[in-house]
Amino acid sequence: MVDKVTKAIKELDIVVITQDVPEHGLISGDVGTVVHCYGDNEAYEVEVVAANGHTVALLTLDASSVRLKQGWEISHVREHGLVLEGEEVGGYYPPRESNGKSRC
Repeated sequence: MVDKVTKAIKELDIVVITQDVPEHGLISGDVGTVVHCYGDNEAYEVEVVAANGHTVALLTLDASSVRLKQGWEISHVREHGLVLEGEEVGGYYPPRESNGKSRC
């Protein structure tokens, strides 16, 4: 049975993964965005994105594996360990050549 909080999940909602997904390097508490709902909210396509904007995982999770992120919760940052081509560990990108103007 799907509970009231799960029924409220819709596309583009931010959700919390409630169990480890080791094949994608995800742990309970990681946050993703619902990009598609299946059936009567029986499962969700969830995209997990690193702080640098790169997709870490795009996976289908059943309703018992996610819950809505609540407004009072504090997001937590951790290293995923995924290093993409052109990146250094920690997602550091060397500064681009500057024309002397501030990029802020």
